[in-house]
Amino acid sequence: MKMNKYIAYLGILCLCLAACSRMEDGPEGRNVMMKVSVGDVAVGTKAVTAKPYEGSDPGENPLGASLWFSLQSGQYATAIPTDTDTYIPCHTDVTFTTSDITPILYNGNETQALKYPTNGDYIYCVGFYPQDVWSWDATYRFIAELTGSEDLMFAPEIRGKWDAQFGTSADNNQRFSHLLTWFKVVVCASTHDAARVWGTINSISLSTASQVRVTKADGTAVSFAGEQVLTIMDAPIELSINQEEAGSIFCAPSSAITLNITTTEGITATKEMTVQGGFKAGYQYVMLLYFNELALVDGICTLNSWDNQNDNLYLN
Repeated sequence: MKMNKYIAYLGILCLCLAACSRMEDGPEGRNVMMKVSVGDVAVGTKAVTAKPYEGSDPGENPLGASLWFSLQSGQYATAIPTDTDTYIPCHTDVTFTTSDITPILYNGNETQALKYPTNGDYIYCVGFYPQDVWSWDATYRFIAELTGSEDLMFAPEIRGKWDAQFGTSADNNQRFSHLLTWFKVVVCASTHDAARVWGTINSISLSTASQVRVTKADGTAVSFAGEQVLTIMDAPIELSINQEEAGSIFCAPSSAITLNITTTEGITATKEMTVQGGFKAGYQYVMLLYFNELALVDGICTLNSWDNQNDNLYLN
């Protein structure tokens, strides 16, 4: 399976309906509508702290996204609409609870449906996952804080208008791309004696950036800033010769990472992990740590397809 792209796709299909469940297009403009389908992105491990979207049907597992609309390319400072005819520009959250067509509303209010301007002007849209973590910054544009547990995604700007609506051509379908690297850590003692030497693993942590910045609406300028220490483990683990997952975490892409380890026996250790080409966004890496008798840690890092056990997220 090809593993160099793990991108969640969101295509926005805007339709003009004669009537749609209390949402009718009037002379003031066409309603902005979306239809979504979701591929399975399930994770079946027991000690995972990283939380990607799970499920294959929004009807079974609602999908929440933030959509920002503007009348000017690249400018999304206006969160609260002043135009009560179109409700654009605005920032709005959308929760898709069905794979059927969904109207895009401001604040979820059916009396505040987003509409295309009737003068033929383009409207622009960028998208974010998950909700309530992204904000606008005049200098860095789109920013979000890294928590380690959230799978941050960004959908580059697309545009549409009354007679060329979203989803009518290949260049105005919206695609959500993973911005972070997914690390999974597995621990194992090389022998029973090594397990006794190390005892119980109290913590495994690493340093990573604290903020992601997308400074261009087309998604081509992604950078990371700040520094923080994130804990990977959910709870202490007693070492044995059996492999056991310690946890997983989302971090900034990097050329190398260093794991910091502490144990109940008072032993501390660090282990730097590298892979050819560096750790990339949209990839999951499995790090197997072998604890040896002489208080040494060997590490093996393997690339695990993001969609090996689960498919990419598709929104049509």
